[in-house]
Amino acid sequence: MDVGGEDEVKRLLGITDWRGLSKEKFRQFVAMMPDMDKETRIKLIEQLPEVMRFAAEVVAGMTKVHDATLAANEGSQARVQQTWDEIRATISAQLDRDDLDTDGRVALADRLILIGDRQAEADARNKTYLDRWDSKRTLGLLAAAVILTTLAAGGKTALQNGSLLRR
Repeated sequence: MDVGGEDEVKRLLGITDWRGLSKEKFRQFVAMMPDMDKETRIKLIEQLPEVMRFAAEVVAGMTKVHDATLAANEGSQARVQQTWDEIRATISAQLDRDDLDTDGRVALADRLILIGDRQAEADARNKTYLDRWDSKRTLGLLAAAVILTTLAAGGKTALQNGSLLRR
């Protein structure tokens, strides 16, 4: 079935304007998309604030979670860094003691080196964590783009059986 312009789409949906587009009518609308010519489909999608609002909500939600995770990670890293700094300062203060023998100085210097190595390992693990988190966010944004593309392209089969928008 070839669907004509905007007026025919509204007529087929049984609505007089786009504010009357319920969830069920939206499903019907998306199922009709493959039968619309490309220009009509694009024109109608641009008029549907629900589609754009959905896309904006998905991106905003993902961004909020991402930002909160990064902020929590930044705070955690700052506390870890402060702890390493305190340990290093304590050991350095011990090195300033006049009554410390050579073996004691060597042992404390070895501890400082060990702390530096552990700090570098912790930093590398954190960078791996951030990389994974960024990858997950990217995949999520790609998934949102795929969903919207599917909606724009029609997704007729999935919508007709109700699997795409089921809540």
